Amino acid sequence: MKSTTIPFKIQPEEPSGILENIIREHLYPEDKFPSRIFPDLIPILFSLFKKETGYQDKVNLNFQNGDPEYLKKQIVSLLNLKALVKNHPDIVVLLYRNLISIYISKKHFNKNEIEDIVQEIITRILDKNIHKIRETFDFTDTQNPTFSSYFLVTIRNIYIDIIREGKNLYEKENLEKDFEKAESANSGQMMNSLIIEEEFLKLEALIKLYHRISSRMILILKIKSKADISEKDILSCFPDCSRKDIEFFKNDFKHYREKIIFKKITPLFNKYESKKNRPDSLRKWISVKVDEIKNHMNNTHNNSPYNNSNISDLFIMYFRWFGERER
Repeated sequence: MKSTTIPFKIQPEEPSGILENIIREHLYPEDKFPSRIFPDLIPILFSLFKKETGYQDKVNLNFQNGDPEYLKKQIVSLLNLKALVKNHPDIVVLLYRNLISIYISKKHFNKNEIEDIVQEIITRILDKNIHKIRETFDFTDTQNPTFSSYFLVTIRNIYIDIIREGKNLYEKENLEKDFEKAESANSGQMMNSLIIEEEFLKLEALIKLYHRISSRMILILKIKSKADISEKDILSCFPDCSRKDIEFFKNDFKHYREKIIFKKITPLFNKYESKKNRPDSLRKWISVKVDEIKNHMNNTHNNSPYNNSNISDLFIMYFRWFGERER
């Protein structure tokens, strides 16, 4: 694995209280950017601000005739996260470098590899991922996760790719074999288990993005995957489902071909959804959703590990893992 040194040109400097207060109050509050995780945040941002504006802090408190409001506007304009991601991605990575190291130190078993992995993650973020973050993260949407949470997902996904590339985890189509191997205790196989669990968490997050239709998707996917179906699964989709129909949905479909399964369940979906769909329509609908999820999952990796065969294996294992977690 190559080790890359980032070409950071800014040497952190300590500012006086006035600039630190503005940064903390208006941009990077302690509760969201704690000093223990972002120890150099203030010095790094002060150094950048000084470089961009010529501001001298203690020496030049008459910056723009001493107008504190102008100073605040300048700081907010130049140092907000959206501006940093757009104009100074190297500074963003420098701010988050400690978080990257903490995350990898907790996840990775071989301590001798940690620094190389951190450097590789930084290199990939600067080469590729920062551009994706710039295009996809909506800084105006308060319903979004925090930028730090979003950035941590990026770190996690890159880390999984690095480990997978080293272990060739997904060279086989049958993920079930890899999952069974991962259940033993040695560190290499535990790492495989960690990777698979991370995939489950990504799949879980994707399903939640479908909001209103997620319960419909889960029920059909469980039937299609021939996974165990709970009463909760059925009532989440159809709150008025009768006891007789609940028992029907909970039938064992394992011995039926997919076409027969959809022929059996479509009348009940039509009954509770007041529709007149044909079995092929329902089957096509879920196939489109599976393709969407497969594409999204592949987009989280540098390669495309999922195909029509092993994405089904992933669903089966995910439902089993989710059921065990709920107990």
